[in-house]
Amino acid sequence: MDLDQVREEINEIVFDVMGMDKNKLKDENYFYEDLLGEAMQFSPRDLLVLFVHIEERLQIQIPEADILNGCFNSLDRIHSTVCRIIQEKRIKELV
Repeated sequence: MDLDQVREEINEIVFDVMGMDKNKLKDENYFYEDLLGEAMQFSPRDLLVLFVHIEERLQIQIPEADILNGCFNSLDRIHSTVCRIIQEKRIKELV
């Protein structure tokens, strides 16, 4: 899975699981909005559900430190974090 596919997979999770309107994500600004903010209006429970689905579907583990450091605050930050984790996982598999 390449990094563009990761972004698409995360988007699909947001559409399917969170019930978000696909038209909203056509505006690139939404990728940078705070998920708990007024524009996105996710609840803390929504973030937990999103977290679990991303881990399960992409077969990764997101470290607690990433959550505490705000790496799960926006779709863009989630994408960056997941891509980093996947790249680290690939490197470990090569060694």
